[in-house]
Amino acid sequence: MKNKLLLLAGFVFIYIPFAKAQIVDQDASGKSSIVTPGTSINLNITQTQIQGTHYGSFGSKAQGIYGLDLTANNATGVGSLFDNGKFSPGGAIAGLLGYRFTVFEYADKSRLQYQLAIQNLVAAQNKLGPAYRNEVAKDAAASGLPQMEQNTVTTELQDLDENGLENLQESLQEYKSSVTDTAALPKIKAVVAQLQIFVAGQNKDIAEIKAEAVSLLNMHTPPLIKNSTVITYLRGGYSANEFTYDQGDSFSDYTKRFQDTTGKTWFIEIGSTYQFKANFLGLDFGYSHQDNMSALTSADYSYSYQDTTITSGKLTKTKAFTAYSGKYGYYGKVYLNVDYQHLFTIDTSKYVGIGPYLRWNHDLNAAGLATDATVLGMSFNYLNGKSGTFLGGIYLQSDDVSGHTQPIFSKSIQFGIVAKFNLGSIFILK
Repeated sequence: MKNKLLLLAGFVFIYIPFAKAQIVDQDASGKSSIVTPGTSINLNITQTQIQGTHYGSFGSKAQGIYGLDLTANNATGVGSLFDNGKFSPGGAIAGLLGYRFTVFEYADKSRLQYQLAIQNLVAAQNKLGPAYRNEVAKDAAASGLPQMEQNTVTTELQDLDENGLENLQESLQEYKSSVTDTAALPKIKAVVAQLQIFVAGQNKDIAEIKAEAVSLLNMHTPPLIKNSTVITYLRGGYSANEFTYDQGDSFSDYTKRFQDTTGKTWFIEIGSTYQFKANFLGLDFGYSHQDNMSALTSADYSYSYQDTTITSGKLTKTKAFTAYSGKYGYYGKVYLNVDYQHLFTIDTSKYVGIGPYLRWNHDLNAAGLATDATVLGMSFNYLNGKSGTFLGGIYLQSDDVSGHTQPIFSKSIQFGIVAKFNLGSIFILK
């Protein structure tokens, strides 16, 4: 199992450079309900835990979210990590699948450029009207129409300010049908034909102006920024812990009393992460099938025996190891996790993320194995403002504010330090 854990830890280091994900917040167990794109390796020095995370996106608009968490830990501390007798390794893998909804807004600094582009488009279209009216009026006068008909044409053209340029042909056709002077009809038809040419040319010019305006807008439209994001997801995982279990002093034989044991657990949960500018709120609800290895009592032992193959004297072998004792078994648990982080600006290159978190646990069929517990904690994280990556932080939490697991509140408080190595920015959700 030791080799498997080292292989898993090595895989984490190899895998992470190709990933793009990170954890915004985490408790003593490396858990967080806040899911954001980024890339991270998290080293919890206090808990002797290394964790690699990857949350990426897929789909034409990159709205699909997938994730992978890999965790390796040693229950007996980093100091005994390579001590074969005291090594109690554990590993976990979890996968995530979800969907992201993003609300965009324009950056305020570019609104003036955007408004200027719109004004240029309107002004360009308005210039067409007077120019075409003058051309049509000149053509009507040159055609030899009686003055009354010329005045009627001019009146129709002036009305285009209200009717719109797209109604030019319709207005002229109505004028044509209202004229009863048969001698004037051929000339009127010529004017209408000429107007149709003007209309076609006008439509072409308007299309060209609109194309230029679109190009202008593309140059000056304010950049879209992600104002708020909601991610909903389904996450599940599997973990295993290997340890030496002490079955009690009723066994006189060493091999029967101390058993190599592997605890296998799994979980499934549904969750959501909401990001609004510098605020991150995470929530998940789930069920887990787990053991109570963390509630067992550990003790260090030294076992000695004589090697009888040596006849010239006494040769004694001694083995030091850590064993766990107590009632051991599996039970179900429903839980609710809530995380909140707010990024405070120190300057343009420095941010700190501060926020509380809640872990509520209700045990099922856990008589004698575990009790309900409510965990409250506070985390403080440092963020590189230029790269948008978390660099590490500290956390302070109580394992049970209800007093079920530890009646003295101060004895249940944990303090931890987490180092983070991130590839990818929290500011850019790709």
